[in-house]
Amino acid sequence: MSVRLTWDEIALLHPTITATEAAVCDVAARARDGEWPAWCANEYWYERVKPMLRLAVGNEAHERLVLADPGKLRSREAYDVAYQHLWGLLPDCMHQGMCRGGVPDRSQAELRSILEQLYAAG
Repeated sequence: MSVRLTWDEIALLHPTITATEAAVCDVAARARDGEWPAWCANEYWYERVKPMLRLAVGNEAHERLVLADPGKLRSREAYDVAYQHLWGLLPDCMHQGMCRGGVPDRSQAELRSILEQLYAAG
């Protein structure tokens, strides 16, 4: 039976990931305090956190950033544990309507244009 990798172990093996955790905690506290009334957890996650996470742990981790025990840090398990830990720190979305996360503005404009063309044709 294998022992499950923990966040604390990841933080010990890759101390710089704790800077990402600190940034997430700071932003989460500011969102909870109402600094951003239209807070979108998905937007923050996909635009800010996930790109940093992918460089630090998991199959796609950058070789130069994984200095200790790459067998553990460049694993799917390390990615899943870090993802769940960091995502769990964020408050829920506080905006109305659909989430904005992960969709660049250009894609939203293109989608709007396509929908307008469909409505005009139908």
